[in-house]
Amino acid sequence: METAVCPVTIGRGGELARLGEALRRTRGGQACFAILRGEAGIGKTRLATDTARQARELGMAVLWGGCTPAELSLPYLPYVEAIGNHLSADRVAGPGRGLEGAGHELAGLFPDVDGGLAAADPSDTGQSRLRLFEGVLALLRDAAGEQGLLLVIEDLQWADSATVEMLDHQLRRMRSLPVMVLVTCRETELGRRHPQTWLLDRWRRSEMAVGIDLEPLAEEEVGAMVRAIFAVEVVRTDFLGLLHEHSE
Repeated sequence: METAVCPVTIGRGGELARLGEALRRTRGGQACFAILRGEAGIGKTRLATDTARQARELGMAVLWGGCTPAELSLPYLPYVEAIGNHLSADRVAGPGRGLEGAGHELAGLFPDVDGGLAAADPSDTGQSRLRLFEGVLALLRDAAGEQGLLLVIEDLQWADSATVEMLDHQLRRMRSLPVMVLVTCRETELGRRHPQTWLLDRWRRSEMAVGIDLEPLAEEEVGAMVRAIFAVEVVRTDFLGLLHEHSE
């Protein structure tokens, strides 16, 4: 058995156009939050990958991180993955480079950031968290530069509470930054009391938010995928119907 991957994206032209328009607005200085919703295997990662390609073609930086279902997941894991892969010692020398005095807090997540000379007050947890959030904004601003930034966070349904708080802070503070945050989410796995539900509700009410619900492909679109994968001109109708029914 070999994995068959379609070489082109099928049936998502409208969704990709909306995300492309959001990228162009972001590059013009208007922050945007986009949510790709849909069940497992429906194509959220593929569409996010295509959006990242568009962003690079526009000259934008791209950072990518993901959440995990592990019970003992690291707080802020998608940010640690996305920003940590981006940072290097010669890019961020320390808190004097626009890190909002958060060098110590950031160094706990990103070893490439100088922690500074002064240790944080362990009893000052609220202010420490705020400095961390503002410091991460400064890192994103640094990564965006003049061309803009796309930050992709996958599988929001598994996000820890710290990551949800970070995203909520960004929604309120990133309006003037050339940064687009694109998250993927299996919303069917979120109940009314799930911590991510209130965040998604707030995003829906925001004028910066773009929500895209991915629907299953139609039978003719599945046929186009089969033709593209196997480089054939004709797919038998009975086979196509069987494949569409079983793959849903």
